Amino acid sequence: MKRLIYLPIAALLVLAACSQPEGTAKELINQRQQLMSSVDSLVAEIAKMDEQLNTIEGTYMQAQLDSVNELAASRKDSSQLSDWTDAIYRVRLDKLNSRRDAFKTGYGTFGELIGAIEKTIADTDVNIKKRILTVTTDTVALGMFVHKFEVQGVVETDQNITVFPEAAGKIISIKVKEGQRVNRGDLMVQLDTDVIRRNIEQVQSSLKLATTVYERQVRLWDQNIGSEIQLLEAENNKVSLEKQLATLRAQEAMSSVRAPFTGVVDEIFPKVGEMAAPQAPLLRLVNLDAIYIKTDISERYLGQITEGTEVEIAFPSLPDTVIMASISTIGNFINPNNRTFKARIDLNQNGGDLKPNLLGNILIKDFTADSTVIVPSRMIQQDAENQNYLFVVVPGEKLTVRKQVIQTGMSYGTGTHVTGGLSPNDVYVDEGARSVRNGDQVKLLETDLISAR
Repeated sequence: MKRLIYLPIAALLVLAACSQPEGTAKELINQRQQLMSSVDSLVAEIAKMDEQLNTIEGTYMQAQLDSVNELAASRKDSSQLSDWTDAIYRVRLDKLNSRRDAFKTGYGTFGELIGAIEKTIADTDVNIKKRILTVTTDTVALGMFVHKFEVQGVVETDQNITVFPEAAGKIISIKVKEGQRVNRGDLMVQLDTDVIRRNIEQVQSSLKLATTVYERQVRLWDQNIGSEIQLLEAENNKVSLEKQLATLRAQEAMSSVRAPFTGVVDEIFPKVGEMAAPQAPLLRLVNLDAIYIKTDISERYLGQITEGTEVEIAFPSLPDTVIMASISTIGNFINPNNRTFKARIDLNQNGGDLKPNLLGNILIKDFTADSTVIVPSRMIQQDAENQNYLFVVVPGEKLTVRKQVIQTGMSYGTGTHVTGGLSPNDVYVDEGARSVRNGDQVKLLETDLISAR
């Protein structure tokens, strides 16, 4: 019972404390009365002061509305909130009527000022034109909030090489075409081997003779015929020719350029008949089956990124291609120049459209909150004290809105993670949130959201 008595008394005390203008407003009123005797010369200055007075009184009214709202919220009793706000509007209305009457009494030249005041009265008078706005609402529900950050990377492959010949020689045939797929060991380019082949034939003939001499020398030695020096000379001659033959055959093999791995011939540089040399490239061979993308990540994410972290990769040049993958390896070195570390993401595209040096945008998940409050970012407003807030609907005989300060975390996409100030099933204003004021009475376009409560 005492509580019911003290609550209206406390509200009246708040109204009384806020209803009297401060010294600045009183001084403006006195100066205005003095200037009224010389309207023709001072009307512009009076209008300016009256505008300042209107701003101050409007600020006082908003402070009153905030005070009664906080009082109702602290007592968890909003049953009298509408009556209190009506009383505040009436006090404001009395002041506006007084200002209008002061202009109308003796100064017909104040018609423009009177019209402006009457417009403000029309917006303020709770008995003549009550502010009842039609709004839509939504209900706070728990969901999963995921935050991602974006970095850029470049597609690479370890099997992307330029093939050079190991020996010099004239190109007599090119066995492949650009775009052709080859297997490891396939012949791609053949150099002229006529000189080497003739040398091989000559050495083979000499080796045949040296082998015969050596074998006879061994048989004679077994019969204790001949000297050891003759045997050693024969053996040395045979071994020397065998090594010479092996060298020539190795040189002959170098004249046949074969694929070092399975891949696709991307580009062929020389033409048949041109001279090849170890410093001149023959062709480019690429294998796109096992590619990866590398990127630099800021060291601030070092604690959130691990091997296996999921990523989403999109390619500006391939708008229809999005790849879901995971980080394969993380570098163990922080670049002191840009404070980043390397990360590698393996991509097994199996004949896809990705090419080396293709630019990719990588979305990496760094924060997840399950069963948490998420609201559309567009609904969050900020007051003069840099507090984030939105308007919640206070149900009752008359539906009103209340400014609700909230604590926010990260934002991603169209949603913001709310860490405090809202609870599941709270109903907040959606469409029309930018037009309502604290304590306004509203009607709903979608009443089922309130009746469900």
